[in-house]
Amino acid sequence: MAQRPRELTPDRSARHLFGFEMRRCRERAGMSLEGLAEVVKYSRSHLARIEVAAYMPLLGGALALFTLDGGRGVAYEEGIGTGNLLEDPEVFDDRRRACDLLRAYALSPTDSADLIRSVREALP
Repeated sequence: MAQRPRELTPDRSARHLFGFEMRRCRERAGMSLEGLAEVVKYSRSHLARIEVAAYMPLLGGALALFTLDGGRGVAYEEGIGTGNLLEDPEVFDDRRRACDLLRAYALSPTDSADLIRSVREALP
């Protein structure tokens, strides 16, 4: 028997609001935690901790995909204090597929603005 998801109170903190909205968006997209974990390349348990407000992810990384002359693809991942050029074709294809899947499940610009507004209003 599946566990019932922990109830969150989005007005309690930014962490609770983020977890609440992440779960709402994932469920609206019809995705399981396992499916989301495949797309974003984080473990199911890590994502579950975010959804129950046990952890707030550090945001601020970036991914850029480039197609070079000759058609070879490379990816550049950047985080706080780090940057990695990923030239392996399998790694590039993996990152490209992840971006394509995320784009397919992304919120519309209007929904994104509404989410940002709701988070901003919930902050003290």
